[in-house]
Amino acid sequence: VINTLAQAQTRLGLATKLYVLNAKAINISELYGVLDPNTRDWTDGLLSKLFRECCRPTDKQEKRYVVFDT
Repeated sequence: VINTLAQAQTRLGLATKLYVLNAKAINISELYGVLDPNTRDWTDGLLSKLFRECCRPTDKQEKRYVVFDT
């Protein structure tokens, strides 16, 4: 369904980017990130980096979707 939506939006002239993620393929700390208890430094996980990428402003008008696929 999401691929059909992306193709339809692309045909209508609206650029669409899908970020597909298999959350079951990685562990929780790799997905969300982890706080080092000694230094209190936060290390972003894959999902944090992905959301930052999706929220970054661009000059293009494009739709971005994060898809959790198993």
